[in-house]
Amino acid sequence: MKICSITQALLALLICGTRYGCSSIQPSAKQAKTACEAAHQLGNLSNQATAAITQATAKIKQMLLKAQKLDVAAAHPDTKLATAAAAIASQFKKQVAAAATLLEQNSRTIYAGAAALNRLSGNQATIAALERLSIKDLNINTAATLTTTSTLGQIPPQVAASTTQECHDAQGQPTRDDTGVEHDSALSYPLTLHIAAAADTPRTLGSAFSICGKTDGSTNNQPPSSTTCTSGEATNVGIKGGKPIKTTPATTSIEGEASAKKYREVSADNKIPNKATLNKELALVKLMIEAANTLEQQIVIPSIADAYNSINPAMVLAKTLGGEDASPSDENIKQQVKAAAEVLFGADGDKIKSKLEEHMKAFQPSKAAGSDGNKKLDSIDDPNKLSKAAAYYTIKKFIDEAEEKKKNQASPSCPTKTEKASEPAKTSDECKKHTTSEDCKKENGCDFDDKKDPKCFPKVDTEKKGEKSFSSNLRVFVPQVFAALIWYRFRILRISVSFYKIYEIRYIFLYFNIFLL
Repeated sequence: MKICSITQALLALLICGTRYGCSSIQPSAKQAKTACEAAHQLGNLSNQATAAITQATAKIKQMLLKAQKLDVAAAHPDTKLATAAAAIASQFKKQVAAAATLLEQNSRTIYAGAAALNRLSGNQATIAALERLSIKDLNINTAATLTTTSTLGQIPPQVAASTTQECHDAQGQPTRDDTGVEHDSALSYPLTLHIAAAADTPRTLGSAFSICGKTDGSTNNQPPSSTTCTSGEATNVGIKGGKPIKTTPATTSIEGEASAKKYREVSADNKIPNKATLNKELALVKLMIEAANTLEQQIVIPSIADAYNSINPAMVLAKTLGGEDASPSDENIKQQVKAAAEVLFGADGDKIKSKLEEHMKAFQPSKAAGSDGNKKLDSIDDPNKLSKAAAYYTIKKFIDEAEEKKKNQASPSCPTKTEKASEPAKTSDECKKHTTSEDCKKENGCDFDDKKDPKCFPKVDTEKKGEKSFSSNLRVFVPQVFAALIWYRFRILRISVSFYKIYEIRYIFLYFNIFLL
């Protein structure tokens, strides 16, 4: 049963629990209320991106292992099962080659985006640390005192002490704050960034970074404030310190259509990080998200049934028989394609697929094949053991079939059933004595044509002649088609398959031409 794309999307939401479905990249659902929380959210996103590469690599490994298991099954004595296993193994190898190419094309983009996220995460942790920076007050005193060397007035910067890792507690755990509001659900991959800028300086007495004074000395040695200073007085003066940096959270998300998509600008030239820095880093993040999703969506481990269907055996057989433009529906080869498919894969391809899956779950390679003798084929995940098993059973099958062929040649078996004797064919003399159509047709085995001489002649059994011809051709045709099928799959893979595999496939090609005739 096919599932429409809308249903698939809904299923993805139900299974993965977010509007991003099963995407590798799952941004935080909430805004980051603090710069530290923003740093942790960005770091988590970077980890998700690199995990997409790990997951893709794991999928490729699983497909390679499945191909190795199918290589073992391809040495099975059952020709149909072995043929299906070999063909499906070639499809898995094709998938592996395609997945490896896709990983190579996208991994650099993912790593570049992950690095950008880590830089932004460090930037946010630094902005959080800058919140400990401040300028010290210069308490009110006489101008003469504040300008004398020994009592010189100063407004030094100061950083509040911290004994733990930035944005982490005493136990080394990230300090998280999940009290932020939910991101708007319409936003695409939203991120919260805390942007630093110069602090505001309001024009009020005693406000941060302002000078104020007092005529009398009643407030000397006290910090400037609206109560310790008086407008217009300057006999005694002081300077109010404060935090020179202010931070503001900003939410950005991917906007635009097609190639114009990008993260919305949220910074400026006089802010930290500035607009140019943030735009460059977020451009890398956007490309990273696309690349990670490409790996997630396009590298999929097929089932045996899906791999079998992807081969499209009927189409391959048709092209093998009729050339590159042939189709299974072509009248001149339709019956041959059907006959070959039945011989190779059985009348119902679904049965051979399920039979192959059952075999891999039930078959237990022996110790002689390099296994421990206790595991089923489907549960072995050691590439070395699977390689040994494939070699062992391929050679064993070769030897067994050679011995069987030798035994059959030495002691040919006698027929166990006697075919029903057919009526002897009429001779020319028996037929030609009849000169009329009526008399000729009464004689079984004779046919009449008044344009021929003699007019009555022995009938030719064209049906049996055709059957014999087809049967004879099929015995030669089936192994040749299978060999061509394997060679055809090899041609697709020849760019990506390693050197030794070329000889493995050529061996199969030669093997089936020699021993299946």
